[in-house]
This record gives sequence, structure tokens and C-alpha cells, in this order.
Amino acid sequence: MNEKIKRHYQRINKSYTGAIHIAPSRIAKSLGQLYLYDKGLFFSSLSRISPNQLREVLLELDGDTFEVAIKRLPHAKILESIQNAQSDDATDIINRIELTDHSLASLLLHSLHPDMQDEHKELSAYEEDMAGAYMQTEILTATKKDTLRTVKDKIQKFRETEPLSSIIKLYIVDEGGVLLGSLHFTDLILFDDNDTIAYILETVRPRPPITIRAKSPVEEVVRLFSDYDLNAIGVVNRHGILKGHITYDDVFDLIQDLHTEQSYSMAGVNDDAEEQNTFKAGRARLVWLFVNLGTILLASFVIGIFEETIRQFVALAILMPVVAALGGNAGMQALTVTIRRLALGEIDYSSVKSVLLRELKIVILNGSAIALSIALISYLWFFNGTLSIIIAISMFCTLILAGVLGGLIPLILKKTGIDPAVASTVFLTTMIDSSGFLLFLGLADMFLV
Repeated sequence: MNEKIKRHYQRINKSYTGAIHIAPSRIAKSLGQLYLYDKGLFFSSLSRISPNQLREVLLELDGDTFEVAIKRLPHAKILESIQNAQSDDATDIINRIELTDHSLASLLLHSLHPDMQDEHKELSAYEEDMAGAYMQTEILTATKKDTLRTVKDKIQKFRETEPLSSIIKLYIVDEGGVLLGSLHFTDLILFDDNDTIAYILETVRPRPPITIRAKSPVEEVVRLFSDYDLNAIGVVNRHGILKGHITYDDVFDLIQDLHTEQSYSMAGVNDDAEEQNTFKAGRARLVWLFVNLGTILLASFVIGIFEETIRQFVALAILMPVVAALGGNAGMQALTVTIRRLALGEIDYSSVKSVLLRELKIVILNGSAIALSIALISYLWFFNGTLSIIIAISMFCTLILAGVLGGLIPLILKKTGIDPAVASTVFLTTMIDSSGFLLFLGLADMFLV
């Protein structure tokens, strides 16, 4: 056993014995390493994991390791881990299993208590970019006529089936379940058991409840937590009826998911496919590689039009990558900023004018500096004044186009219902490369040859 494998094996054993507490993500990473380098130790370690640990580790395993794990683990242990999980985690586990083994997911789902089946059905109905997909249904509620003693009894009953850590605050609802307000448990300390919630609310006077619709975009969740420094937010339907809540730890996961999704999308990679096995992940990437191949061929076609011009003036071939690279970088700068501002809700389609004006000012300033610099470099390199002017004009115009397109494309795609993070890069690179080469080589064909 080499030192690396030994270290991973010891880490897992220490977590099992309770000698130290290790984050589920690190246990999952160690299991993944054991699976790659020593399958015997992997299966041995996997068999010893407790259901309580398993419920968190399953969500952290990479695609290949997860697929092997659910095939090897006893169904009873997987079922117990799901039963011990909070509603949102239980739904995530079942949905992830379904991507790999539909029959097993169906078997596990129908083995759950009917209440958990109903929770799964409700949470699975939300798209992954909706707030409802991240909410927990384990909440503590009370009406105004309830006394503090009644609330304490509810807490005692709640702890019999749910972890107390899931109780963040007390939600006040009316008889129909409509959210009226909320109280932190520190607000209840100084009151007597016979005091009603109505009296406590009147005395404490908490701020009006901040809520979010279950079908609201997840970006809105992040914005509300950031703006109001929340530790939990009630999730309601269109009638204002409380359906669950989203807690601060869920928001940490949400932010990570959003960053991962955006990073994958910018590269044309599907984040759901990456959680599956190697073949499915590769197949999902291949689609975008073919799309990129098409865009590259289009740029190559433009270059081919000026094949004779390039043959007569070889310096053009040397400078062409400069036009494409700088234009692409300028476009990606504007694109990244615009997509981020869209995700945070800072701008929308109505902001087209202000976005374009801002990007135009930036690229005019930067374009002028870059154009003058590349003109000087080109002249010192090739001692050709006409070529220097052509590359300067081409560079300036390409940077202007890149800035405008980088700010405009995400807004247009968002307006048409297409995810800007997925499709913007393909459109941007195609238009900048093709336009930049067409302008540079076209001017060269007119004035140099």
C-alpha cells in the first residue's frame, strides 16, 4: 500500500471510529481515490460506512464512484440513509440514483413512508433553477392563538422525527397556512408558558416576513440572503401559503452549484452530465465540441477567401492571431461581467442602452491604447506603415465589436429564454473571429496587394 492510499484509508477509518470528524466531501474524495487505486480497500471502506454518514457522502461522490457505490451497497442501507436525510437531501439522493438506475430509484421511493413520497413528489416538481428545489419541508409552525407551552410541546414532538438543527425559527401562520411572520427562539426566552404567540408578536414586533415564491429563480434566493443577511427564508406558493424554508447552509450549496454551472456552461459542458459516468459525460461534451468545430470552420472559410492575399504577404499570417486573441479576450471580459450582473439581477433587457454605453466607453478607451501599441510594434517589426495602419484600424474596430457583442449577446439570449452562460461564448467567438479576420484581411487585400 503506497503512502497516498494509506493516508486516504486512515482518514476514512478515523471518521468511522469517531476519532475525528471529517467533512463528507473529504470522505467522498478519499473513497474516490481508493476506487481508482485499490478497489479492495474501497469496497471494504464502503461496507463500513454508517447510514448517517452515507446520506451526506452519496451527494459528494463523483459520477463513476457513485454508480459503483449504489450497485454495491445493500438497498436497506441506502434506504435507511434516505429516511434519515432531510427532505431536500433525500430528494437529491433519489434523483441522482434515478439518473444511473431508474429501477432502484423507483424501488427505494416506493419503500419510503407515504409522507416522504409526497415530499419527494412535491420537491421533484420544481426545476433545478427554482427556489422550491432547494427548500426543506421540515419546519416548525404555530398560530397566533397558540401558547408558548404549545410551541414547546411541538418542539418535543418535532425532535422525535427530525434533527433539532433543522429548526431555525418559528413560523407563524393562520388557519389556512398563510405565512404571517416569524420569531427567533431567542425572542421567546423572556415570556411565560401561558403567553400567546399573538401577545409575543405584539411585544417583540418583528420585521415583516421576507419570503420567496417556490417558483422564483434561485438567483433571487442568493440576492435576498445577501441583501437582508438572513439565516433562513420562508418559501411560499402564489397564495402565500408556507411550503418550507431555505436555510443558510442550503444557500452555500446553492452558490457553489451556481458557480459550477456557470463555469461548466462557459465551457459548453453540462453540469448534470458531469455527475454521471464517464461515457455520458463524454457524450454531452461531444455535442458542444461539434458546435465549436462548426464555428471554427466558419472562421477558416473567411480566411480561405483571402488565401492568395496571405500567400503574397506573409506578415498577415503572423498578425492574424493577434486580432483574434485580443478581440476574443475583450469580448469575454464584457461577456463575463454582463452574465454576472444578469445572474445577480443588477440588469435586465431594459438595461440594454446603459450596458452598451458603458461597454462602448470602456472598449473605445482600451481599443485606442491597444491599436496604437500594435501599430507601433507592427512598424518596428515589419517597417511597413500601411500594414501598421491596417492592423491598428482592424484591432480598434474588432475591440469595439467585441465589447458591444459581449454586452449585448447575453441580454438578447436571456430575453429569448436561452441560458446566456451556455450559448454566449459560441456566438461571441464566431462573430468576433469571423468579423475580425474579414476586416483585417479585407483591408490588406485592398491596400497592400
